[in-house]
Amino acid sequence: MLSASSPSKYASVPLRPASYPIVAADGSRAGEFTAMLHTGDGAARRVGYRLTEPGKLTLTHFDRKAIAGTFSFKAESRGKDTKHIAVTGSFHYRCHGDACQK
Repeated sequence: MLSASSPSKYASVPLRPASYPIVAADGSRAGEFTAMLHTGDGAARRVGYRLTEPGKLTLTHFDRKAIAGTFSFKAESRGKDTKHIAVTGSFHYRCHGDACQK
């Protein structure tokens, strides 16, 4: 789950394409994003991860029609058997509802 940091306001993340750092939630500033990651399925024990270094979120489309972009960050598992992973991905979501631009 990626989300704007708690100090962020609209002016920190306006509706337009831009790039933002992905950082740990502790000490995050306005205009930064935080990440939460858990792995496992319904039958397996869920494993939580924490960021080990800042990552990057790039919004290539962000308006009242859609949001799209890419992200990447590195993390390590919590617990006694530490696992290090690199997470990369992309997304494209169309706006649904009354607030959307047609």
